[in-house]
Amino acid sequence: MARRPASALHPIGCACKACQPTAAPRRRVDLARTATRVLVIVAVVLTIPFIVASALSGSKGDH
Repeated sequence: MARRPASALHPIGCACKACQPTAAPRRRVDLARTATRVLVIVAVVLTIPFIVASALSGSKGDH
């Protein structure tokens, strides 16, 4: 069986390395997403007491 050049047309679903390149490592992207999620969660948790205090003072009429 003769080898095809890399520029040859491949059938749909071909599993050769030219048609199915390996995925690049996404470690930095995953790390950035995780860090962003952690920062958002920390910000929300730290904001909750201020929201509750504002709601309580608003219900009492004290601003």
